[in-house]
Amino acid sequence: MANRTSSSRNENRPMSSAARARERIRRRKEQERRRKMQILACTLAGLVLLGVVAIVALSAYFKADDYDDKVYPNIYAAGVELSGMTEEEARIAIEEAAAKYYQENKIDLTYGNDVLPIYGSDVGMKVDAISAAREAVNYGKDLEGKDQRKLLKGKAGRIDIPTVGSYDDALLLAKVEEFATMVEDKISVNSYELTELSVKIDLSNNGYVLDIATIHNDLGEKLLAGDFTEYLATPVQMTPQNLKIEEIYQSVFVEPKDAYMEYVPAEWGTEETLEGFDMANYSGKLKYRIQPETVGISFDLEAAKAELASAGDKKVFEFLLIKTNPQVTTESLQNSIYKNVLSSVTTKLTSEKNRTANVKLASQSVNGLELMPGEVFSFNQAVGQRTEARGFKKAGTFVKGEVVDEIGGGICQVSSTIYMATLLTNLEQVERAPHRFAVTYTPLGQDATVYWGSLDYRFKNDTDYPIKILAEVSGSSLTVKVLGTKTDSYKYKLSTTTNSTKEFKEETKYIALGGEEALEYELEKLGEKKVTGGKKGYTCSTYLITYDENGTEVSRKKVNDSSYKTQDKVTYIACYLNEKGEPILDEKGEPMDPNAPVTSEPTTTTPNTPSTEPTTKPEPPTSEPETTTTPEPPTSETETSPSTEEPDVGEGAGQADPGSR
Repeated sequence: MANRTSSSRNENRPMSSAARARERIRRRKEQERRRKMQILACTLAGLVLLGVVAIVALSAYFKADDYDDKVYPNIYAAGVELSGMTEEEARIAIEEAAAKYYQENKIDLTYGNDVLPIYGSDVGMKVDAISAAREAVNYGKDLEGKDQRKLLKGKAGRIDIPTVGSYDDALLLAKVEEFATMVEDKISVNSYELTELSVKIDLSNNGYVLDIATIHNDLGEKLLAGDFTEYLATPVQMTPQNLKIEEIYQSVFVEPKDAYMEYVPAEWGTEETLEGFDMANYSGKLKYRIQPETVGISFDLEAAKAELASAGDKKVFEFLLIKTNPQVTTESLQNSIYKNVLSSVTTKLTSEKNRTANVKLASQSVNGLELMPGEVFSFNQAVGQRTEARGFKKAGTFVKGEVVDEIGGGICQVSSTIYMATLLTNLEQVERAPHRFAVTYTPLGQDATVYWGSLDYRFKNDTDYPIKILAEVSGSSLTVKVLGTKTDSYKYKLSTTTNSTKEFKEETKYIALGGEEALEYELEKLGEKKVTGGKKGYTCSTYLITYDENGTEVSRKKVNDSSYKTQDKVTYIACYLNEKGEPILDEKGEPMDPNAPVTSEPTTTTPNTPSTEPTTKPEPPTSEPETTTTPEPPTSETETSPSTEEPDVGEGAGQADPGSR
């Protein structure tokens, strides 16, 4: 019992000084340890906070770098979000959005029950997409810190980049004028009276008009403001000052127009028009048609404006008409067609009736033929095939170097005379061939042979006016004229230079009297003769010489080189032949009858047989070699000398054989 008490007394015993010192040291160490732990905790917390801040800052930095050349989030233009787009992408997006918007939005221009919708796309509305896209990309790039982070996170709210719109003023004005035309009958508009001498305007009825300028201006402002609400057009009372005198002038004005020729298919009447017709691929015959002139009508617009501007209360106005006559009228144009004889050529005919009949028939086929500008004349097409059914007769012509009778013989004189006439008109030559042998009705180098199915003569009307061919046989002459419109003062002449000449050979050939060959040459009597050929060969060049009105040579143009073959002269004599085929001749070399009785005093007589020689000595071609360079007086008319020997002027003149050229 005592021990528990003791023990109790020892616990309450006061601590010694040493013990207290040790306790104080222990407590100080504990406090120091706790302070260090607090410092460490604060340091660690600061480091964590700095790390978080650094992470946030770095995150914002790198996110801003992603938008360096792109649009920040939540940025719009033209109603479309552009976030993350490059400038080019933004431009395209803005343009597409604006185009769609202007296609869908309109202003209803209204008067009463009449409405004209005007869409933005109708008047060329567009925005400056380039500037808007550039501004969108640059927006916010100058911000830093909190403001930049807010923008990057899209927490700055929706940002709309303004766009600048524009429209085509001319298109808008056209729409307003379209509307004015649409409603003009609904508005009380003062009209004008057009008389033979003047235009009269009466404003005394207090008419009304649409003020187009005001409507045009108001609509432009609405479009730029993006206001696509309805616009009510209100007419204003007409006064001399707001009278649309320009519109009246335009409705009165008629531009003077000259009468003109147009070339249309020959089968057309007066109703058909060239509009939509493929004339370039039309190859048929043409004719000319004159479209009449238009007299110009106007009045002094500036004087009218001045009078209206100072009119005061004046209501009635009269402006005298000014009439302007065109320079070219239907009458003057009609009178100019075929006004001039551009050329005239006459050639002489032979006395052979069939040949002359053929020449006359061919001339009738081309007489009066009209050729429009650009058309090509074809002799074969114009004359047609030469047949007996059409009235052509047999006449002498060369075939393979021999004289034979063929249907249509002689018509080459017509083609040759036309050739000379068109050369003297300076028309474009398309196709021409010389005869095989020189002819006597034209100078050398101035003939043109034809043969149905192989050879044609063609020329082109390369003038600006129609031309007409006149061909007529009168007496022993053929005359061809080319009529047209002469537009210059030049005169023309043909000149042929012979480059070479080749002589023909002569031969006498005895043929059996009564034989086939004698019958062919119509030699029926002893000693009767038939002479063929006898033509020289030539090469020559033909020139067209141009003279001015004073007779001075202006130019010399080669128009062809021609070559003509020789034709040997053969004299056929009918006689008796011996067994060897040799002629039986008397002592004088004349044909004799071996069966005739012998007299005591034999005499030789020459049979009095009709000669087949020409009764008139033929004249040589008028284009024999030119030996002088001095030009003759200029003339557009050519006449050749007559000839009675014309076996070489039939159709083809030997051109049927390959060597004819």
